[in-house]
Amino acid sequence: GQLRGETGARLVWEKEKHLRHTSTKLIQNEKEFRNLYENAPVAYLSINSNGIIQKSNRRAKELLGYKDSELFGKAANSLLVDKNKISRILYQTSTATPEHKSVTDIELQHRRKDQAHIWFSLSIDTIKDKSGDISEYRVAANDITDRKLAEGKIKKAQEELEEYSKTLEHKVAERTAELLKTNERLQNEIKTRIEAEEKKEVLISDLQNALEEVKSLSGLL
Repeated sequence: GQLRGETGARLVWEKEKHLRHTSTKLIQNEKEFRNLYENAPVAYLSINSNGIIQKSNRRAKELLGYKDSELFGKAANSLLVDKNKISRILYQTSTATPEHKSVTDIELQHRRKDQAHIWFSLSIDTIKDKSGDISEYRVAANDITDRKLAEGKIKKAQEELEEYSKTLEHKVAERTAELLKTNERLQNEIKTRIEAEEKKEVLISDLQNALEEVKSLSGLL
């Protein structure tokens, strides 16, 4: 009986030891996850089914210009330049099938606390509870402001180049038309001069013939 009791106690102790080890490991893993989440280079936001921010990491606060507790309880669409666009996107994710419950690469312009604009590329995952109702939206956001600014500059440069090309083409067409008119005028002048020279030669020839006739008549006299 004592052996059975010692064996049972040892088994209970081993089980408790295993549970303590597992619990410690879980706590450690949770701390590591929280550390990774909080210090990730990507901005993370957790938004409830009503569109209210419940959680955000350091990068999100840093990019949006808010302090630790200022984002909590804030409406997600209040951060957007186009406030209606996020509603359409969330509706799209909420009606998606289980196989397509996320949307990715959504480019949206946000407004920082200081009212400056910043561009994000968003990935949104929809989390549903056991009854199938939406419990949370998990948003990952990458800052793409520099790229969007560069794209804007490239677009502006292309538009200016196209406008310059059109202007240059118009100027070339105008100059070509002027040169054609000038060439036509010169050709007409040359033609007129040639005709005048031909008439002059005819007159000279007629005059010479008349003089010859006069000389002949003079000889007869």
